[in-house]
Amino acid sequence: ENDVAATECSQPKLVEYTGMSTDVQYACGPCASNTEGITCESCTGNADAACNTKKDTDEDFKCHDYEVTEEKFAMKTASTTCKRLKDTDIKCNMPGESADKTYTSETADVDHVHMRTRQQRDVQSVP
Repeated sequence: ENDVAATECSQPKLVEYTGMSTDVQYACGPCASNTEGITCESCTGNADAACNTKKDTDEDFKCHDYEVTEEKFAMKTASTTCKRLKDTDIKCNMPGESADKTYTSETADVDHVHMRTRQQRDVQSVP
């Protein structure tokens, strides 16, 4: 059923460096319950223009992953592909010297993370 009076629209959320939510469709109406801001975004459209349009993305890039080995962090062989919106800076994070074995990139405190652009990473050698 289409609601021609509906102006609220919903769409998948793109999380910087992670990617587009895959379980949400572009739709008329609000986000499903408990998804707003997590995997879904709402917007207000009008009769002249939809607001839930595809977001402009930029080229993917790769970042190293790290794991705890013998009580310290070591770079994994495999890299992660990172997604981003158009004009978003290329940044990777890594555990800093003060990060302990409980560090995770999703909940990392900024004090424990070094943010570096691809250009800086290419210049610095990483063991």
